[in-house]
Amino acid sequence: MIIMMKQIFIISALTTVASGDEGTGREEKEVSDLHPQAAGDGSVLEETIIMEELEYGGGVAKGYVIPIGPAKIVFAVGVKGMVGCGAFDVLALERFGYPAARVKPTESGSIESLEDLFKGEVKDANGPAAALGVEVGMRGRDALELL
Repeated sequence: MIIMMKQIFIISALTTVASGDEGTGREEKEVSDLHPQAAGDGSVLEETIIMEELEYGGGVAKGYVIPIGPAKIVFAVGVKGMVGCGAFDVLALERFGYPAARVKPTESGSIESLEDLFKGEVKDANGPAAALGVEVGMRGRDALELL
């Protein structure tokens, strides 16, 4: 059973904002603040990276959700290996002897959260993950329990 222990939000708000200036018509400003900021047009400048510590049968895992433009990179790293969304190349990780499984969504079009990752279905598992009992078709949550 996976239990969320604590949630840490890291807000990265280092960006450039354009505003009026004499001569060039633009002034470059760097915004660096750990509180939500908005540009003059109302758009939010920062992206939120989520890291959660997850207690499970094998110990403590770390789960991550990293926004990258229109998508999110979602993965959880256990004591022995990791499960991740479709962006991960589990065969490349096999070259390092690292157990990894790639999970596909079962309830939506993409994996957007750790909950989606845990409810999803293992699509691929590399050799080291298979040696630990990870099988194609099992839930992401069950795969992480083995890793």
